[in-house]
Amino acid sequence: MTHHRSTLLSHSSILRCALIVAACAAIGSLGLASQDRSGGGDRSDSRVVIPDYLATLNARMFSIPKAPTALTRSWVNTVLNAQGGAEKLADLQRVEFTCELTGTFGVMTLDVTVSASGDLLFEQVVQTPYKGVPARSLTFSVTAGAERAVVGDGETKMAVPLAPGTLSALRRAGDMWNPMVTMLGQFEVIESVGAELVNGRPCLLLKMGKPRLDGLTTGSMWIDAVTFMPVAAETNVLRDVPISGKYTISDWQTVSGIQVPKSMSVVGPDGDTKLTFGKVKLYRGAGDL
Repeated sequence: MTHHRSTLLSHSSILRCALIVAACAAIGSLGLASQDRSGGGDRSDSRVVIPDYLATLNARMFSIPKAPTALTRSWVNTVLNAQGGAEKLADLQRVEFTCELTGTFGVMTLDVTVSASGDLLFEQVVQTPYKGVPARSLTFSVTAGAERAVVGDGETKMAVPLAPGTLSALRRAGDMWNPMVTMLGQFEVIESVGAELVNGRPCLLLKMGKPRLDGLTTGSMWIDAVTFMPVAAETNVLRDVPISGKYTISDWQTVSGIQVPKSMSVVGPDGDTKLTFGKVKLYRGAGDL
């Protein structure tokens, strides 16, 4: 019996090593595929040069690093390409989405609008699990370049000074529909790429660096080693931000040719939370993409 068990463990270890080796191979092949081979030669080897999507995105609308490293640029472009490419994102004029978070705190509904000018409208409604307690509603309206937000509770509105961290957190909420851009809202660079299994699934581990928000120290994103689609992400715990701790994407939806999360499970400071995206709309000019 002992010999049988050790054999099973050996087989399991061999399988795990094989999966990690496959992920490492994906790192190597992607490194070749994402580099533009100049100087002539035979180009019929099916290696594909991924466009520099990151350079086309509107920095007022997306949380883009000011000076991304070559490694950061390469992997961000790879993930955006896997999600459908960024050609359609370059000319975006407005993004609208709603999502619902369900956890021990009750149910929180978010309605977010982000425009190409940098304006942000963030509406939040929280219904606690306690009987007799009415739902609480807050609205944050931020004009591009302003250091204040107009905050309303359904009855009154007032201009409130915004600390840099608060504004960054609101901007990050506007990126929630795109996991890769969400991570760039928290960290400036991808420092290293490794291989790791996530629930038995071979993944590439992107280690993030240079935190952009107060309280953050480390961050990680796991992407599928074959498709390069985001699988999960983790940061240290940061309170009062819709996605903090670790989240795993459980389902996707296609919006205007772009893959957008449909549901996530989040483990954060308030326990387990389920996040479900409802409406997601991408607008170019006056029309839907």
